[in-house]
Amino acid sequence: MKDLKDVLGKKDRKPSEDEKNAKLAALKDLRSEMRGMMGGDLVGKMNKVTVAAPDKEALAVGLDKAKEVVEQSPEMDEAEESMETSEEESSEQDEIADLKKQIEELKALLKK
Repeated sequence: MKDLKDVLGKKDRKPSEDEKNAKLAALKDLRSEMRGMMGGDLVGKMNKVTVAAPDKEALAVGLDKAKEVVEQSPEMDEAEESMETSEEESSEQDEIADLKKQIEELKALLKK
């Protein structure tokens, strides 16, 4: 890296304020672009629930209502179904792995 600096004529000098500001602006642009890329897929899919109340009792009622609304959402039904399916698949895979292990153990016993 030092050789590159020597070739470019930038020996151990400190960058000017303009250079610092230009680099900072480029980094800020890059940062905002990356945030947009990372969160862009989620923006349309996110839902928001806000519950506000003057006291704890009213807040509890509002939270219960929010739970009811979320439970009635068709998106939640789809999410629950996909979770159940993945749980069933993983339990089936575990059973298959156990059976394969038992078969290998039996084969080893037969060889003796």
